[in-house]
Amino acid sequence: MDKLLAGVKAGDFVLIQFGHNDASPVNEDESVPPEKRRSRGSIPSLGEETQDIVNIISKKPEVIHTYGWYMRKMIADVKARGATPLVLSLTVRNEWKNGKVERYNGPWRKFSHELADTAGLAYLDLTRLIADEYQKLGQEKVNAFFPKDHTHTGPAGADLNASLVVAGLKGIRKGPFGAFLSPKGAAVPEDKVGWLNLPEPANPKLPSIVLIGDSTVRNGRGDGALEQWGWGDELAPFFDLAKVNIVNRAVGGTTARTFMNLGYWERALTLIKSGDYVIMQFGTNDSGPINDNSRAAARSRAPARRPRRSTTC
Repeated sequence: MDKLLAGVKAGDFVLIQFGHNDASPVNEDESVPPEKRRSRGSIPSLGEETQDIVNIISKKPEVIHTYGWYMRKMIADVKARGATPLVLSLTVRNEWKNGKVERYNGPWRKFSHELADTAGLAYLDLTRLIADEYQKLGQEKVNAFFPKDHTHTGPAGADLNASLVVAGLKGIRKGPFGAFLSPKGAAVPEDKVGWLNLPEPANPKLPSIVLIGDSTVRNGRGDGALEQWGWGDELAPFFDLAKVNIVNRAVGGTTARTFMNLGYWERALTLIKSGDYVIMQFGTNDSGPINDNSRAAARSRAPARRPRRSTTC
């Protein structure tokens, strides 16, 4: 990190992504053959816990900190140089179950998101971007991206992942990155849903209750901006979350038509598995104009029998 910081100056941007190797052993024991020993893991926590070890590789004493401690230090160091840190979640491994690509690789993605939110930093959910794309392509095509193992891509896979990083950067509201892009980067469509902070099942082993609908179910980013909440944001306390996930995928301003046409339903479907429940609520915006100069929100419907009204959801 010190070598990297030496080259960082005010006005730079530093993209920070860790997690794949943090799950490794903090320190192997003597029973592991020397050529396979590792001592590179971090404590899986956002707290301030420590662990004293004698590093089995270097043979020197070392104080091991938490994932959160290391990330916070890197974020602070970057800021001290006058540069801007951005936090990314993990890339996706080529592991599939029941036709669904893996989205859950330990707590690191959740930790990264919480760290970015706490520090007030832009968060790029690369896991979602890649997993959504892999799901569209299918397992057979994705297999070609991984010539050696299930974690490391070849050139084609790396190019795809890099383009999705660009899509995420372009999707950051008021972000400066458009001015820096080459023609190849400018051609990448921006990620238009990352800012919504749409949740995924907290525990993929549990059944899920998935909510879809408009802003009366989930408003904006689901963070109570302008003191506006959807009922779906208050549903979780009524359930035992040790037994079921509550996944609120509703998007404000949508109708039954636009929730499907804008891709929100396709993205929600990638999370839904056998045994889940889906609660659907639309109608608030469906009475709007089917097409006008400001928005095209409504579903196809019979001629209106009531006066046209404006909507804000």
